[in-house]
Amino acid sequence: MDGIREFKEKAKKEIEKLTAMNVVELDVVAKNIYVPEKDD
Repeated sequence: MDGIREFKEKAKKEIEKLTAMNVVELDVVAKNIYVPEKDD
């Protein structure tokens, strides 16, 4: 989930930079997340 949070922050900053507007809310929807199981 940290990757999604980082992506959201980067996207928010990029949108603010490109549009010169403040982003109040940004929803990121992730589908088909695969987390491989660790074999011990």
